[in-house]
Amino acid sequence: MGLFGTKGKKREKTEKVPDMDEKSLLKALDSHEKVVVDCWGTHCAPCRKIHPIMEDLAEKYPDIFFGKLNTEEWLSIAVKNGVMSVPTILFFRNGKLVGSLSGTTSKNDIESEMKRKLEV
Repeated sequence: MGLFGTKGKKREKTEKVPDMDEKSLLKALDSHEKVVVDCWGTHCAPCRKIHPIMEDLAEKYPDIFFGKLNTEEWLSIAVKNGVMSVPTILFFRNGKLVGSLSGTTSKNDIESEMKRKLEV
């Protein structure tokens, strides 16, 4: 048995907020009425604090598509959507950007802004 009792066992990937690229973002915008995108960077400590919040919100709001976008890999998408710093959360409704929230923020602030922008 391994250090934590997982030797030989497969861990299921339960990530509710998938990594996105240009193609998957366009697909999500085309197939979901409400989309929330967490824009982040690998060297951003506040970004790491946002990830679990987004996972919680994705579980709480199954009718909304949640994704995350590494702005270092997909700078062109970030620039196109007005992302000037990370973390930034983008809110889309019917394929159109309807708002964003930048900087370190709380789960309550994210949820409140999401409700306002997406009419949840």
